[in-house]
Amino acid sequence: MNEQKLPVYPAGVKNVESRNKDLISGDQSNGADNWYVSDSVTRQTIQFKNLYSMSLAGNLFIPKSLNKDINNPAIIV
Repeated sequence: MNEQKLPVYPAGVKNVESRNKDLISGDQSNGADNWYVSDSVTRQTIQFKNLYSMSLAGNLFIPKSLNKDINNPAIIV
């Protein structure tokens, strides 16, 4: 069988090696669905294609007080 060798990124290796191993990684009881819940926003699951036609999925958090009659800024992480 032909095994594919994955690239190694020195900055990523350094980051993993330097992390604080005493810190917990987060609540995994619900898998990846561990988002903070707020009454001030609604969460909408979205899916879209990027510049390279790759499908991406994420969560869109919309403030309930958002004025939908005007253009609003957004933060994409």
